[in-house]
Amino acid sequence: MGSRRRADRPGARTARPVPSAGAEPLNGAAARAALAGLAACAACFVTAESLPIGLLPQIAVSMRASLSLTGLLVTIYALVVVRVIVPLSHAMRAIPRRTVMVATAGTLAVGCLGCVLAPDYGLLLAARALTA
Repeated sequence: MGSRRRADRPGARTARPVPSAGAEPLNGAAARAALAGLAACAACFVTAESLPIGLLPQIAVSMRASLSLTGLLVTIYALVVVRVIVPLSHAMRAIPRRTVMVATAGTLAVGCLGCVLAPDYGLLLAARALTA
């Protein structure tokens, strides 16, 4: 009895994959294109997350803020990610993955555009939080 896995027990809940809105599995070139798109998105997210770390002195000068205050751009980003990742993942589980990916990439683009166009530190911080 002790060797039974949890999924084998009566009444045990198992995770079920979310169906992809009637989409057929990808093969060949379509699968490679989808994988390339996911890799490009991952590269964009990693760049958006870590690029400001190397540019803190330049950002501090352009925003007329102290270096320690500018460092909060990285800290606030990390805190927002830590705070929202689990509830957001839970809320998004019923939405098709393709829709979630496109919406997430669009939000990243809008947040990055906000960072580029931010005239002051407050708006830059808000755009950075949106990017997270």
